[in-house]
Amino acid sequence: MLWGGIIAIALYPLFDQLRNKLGGSVKWATVLWAVLLLMLFIFPSTFFVESMMASGKVIAEEIRKDAIALPPPPQEAKEIPLVGGIIYDLWKEASGNLVRTLNKFPEQVKQASTWLLKITASIVVTAFQTLLAIIISIVFMVYAAQIYSLSIKALQKIIGTKGVEFVHTVRNIVRSVAQGVILVALTQGLMAGIGFWLVGLPAAGLWTLLVVMLSIMQLPTVLVILPIIIYVSSHEPTAVAIIFTIWEVLVTLVDNVLRPMLIGKGANIPILIIFIGAVGGMALMGVIGLFTGPVILVLGYKLFFMWVAEGGVANEE
Repeated sequence: MLWGGIIAIALYPLFDQLRNKLGGSVKWATVLWAVLLLMLFIFPSTFFVESMMASGKVIAEEIRKDAIALPPPPQEAKEIPLVGGIIYDLWKEASGNLVRTLNKFPEQVKQASTWLLKITASIVVTAFQTLLAIIISIVFMVYAAQIYSLSIKALQKIIGTKGVEFVHTVRNIVRSVAQGVILVALTQGLMAGIGFWLVGLPAAGLWTLLVVMLSIMQLPTVLVILPIIIYVSSHEPTAVAIIFTIWEVLVTLVDNVLRPMLIGKGANIPILIIFIGAVGGMALMGVIGLFTGPVILVLGYKLFFMWVAEGGVANEE
């Protein structure tokens, strides 16, 4: 319900424009909107699942055949304080025989496998929840006028004449975060994923998810993209590597263009609040919390300062 409400608030202006272009027909606008949202959900989800399954099979088969060859460690690894020697020796041994090295750590391998299974299960649950949230958001948008009126009446009973201001504030904050953070992150992930898929990157779906996560947390996506550019440059023809590099560099820069355009003017949302909301939301609710957490925390943060200022917008900077 919460995820569906966020989607509805963020995308309602587009739904309203579609309805107006169809002569005010709620029925046809709802049908077209439902088809559009489901297509936008199904295609990326199918790409992600197929990518994960295909990559998982390939990796498992290569491990079984002992066909995975790690490059030897660079000498610089020894210079890492405290653990450099351990990392260098372990890496060197794994580059010679990965399976034999993994067999020395059966408990750690078991824990890592369990963790990966939990992450996979969480992603599947999130996909199902998102599908339900999309359906719920469509219902919310169809009955937006009634919900808006009911929300104002309910809040006027609780906080008096400031009920209208409260509803508008919640709407604007949710829309700012959803569009300026989540939509930008999904755009970056989609663009990066297209590049990963076109070059046949192993586990492209997983890397795409990591790009989305970093973008939501306001961390530089280059942390994931740069190693992939290096990998592609060493495995693909020069022309392909150059085109891929240019495309992925654009991906790392797209948030600098989109975020100021989409995040509401005067929103002044601290990056730390978004980061804590994303991390805390994911810890509490799984992958779906990555999307809902920042919205909830920023909303609470802004409303707290409004309350402190007794209805005015506080100068919290």
